[in-house]
Amino acid sequence: MTVYGGESLEMMSPDEAERVLTEVGGLTDRGAAVLASAHLDQALTKIFRAFFINNKALADRLLTGFGPLGSFYARHETAYALGLISKEERDNTSLIRDIRNDFAHRFLDSKVSFQTPKIKDKCMQLRHGRGIKHPRRRFMLAVEYLLFQFAVGLSLTHHRKSPPSATDETIKKGIEAARRWHEKKGGDGD
Repeated sequence: MTVYGGESLEMMSPDEAERVLTEVGGLTDRGAAVLASAHLDQALTKIFRAFFINNKALADRLLTGFGPLGSFYARHETAYALGLISKEERDNTSLIRDIRNDFAHRFLDSKVSFQTPKIKDKCMQLRHGRGIKHPRRRFMLAVEYLLFQFAVGLSLTHHRKSPPSATDETIKKGIEAARRWHEKKGGDGD
């Protein structure tokens, strides 16, 4: 198990995934959309933590609160821009985030469901489960697929190394090389 600042970077085990899917399956449509999306967002966060240099405090600042990657949107767009997820994964994640937001922002509407036309249309745009006509099942299949893909991506992602800081000796060598180059070009050093 990979541990990062005391926190596991492993994706869910098959047993944990089954437990979560069972829990999500028993929720209302709103609860299922919000909780399933949260698991997807958490998976993206783990990919970034594995990708960044091994500095938990920095990762926390970047990935939480008002950090530049503090939102689900910022995480999936940046993951795509860095090549950590594919365009298809980004597009599906974006749709899932939109569906989650539709549920979350209509909290006073007790009739909102996966059958609500706007939400149903978005579910039918998800690339996975094309033969599935029931929007909730299609949504859940897309989330399951993405969690699997992100788990594969996480297994292939490794911490980056920060470049070494310039030492006084390195700086002196650079200055000397620049001086020699300037002299060859006929400069007088000014």
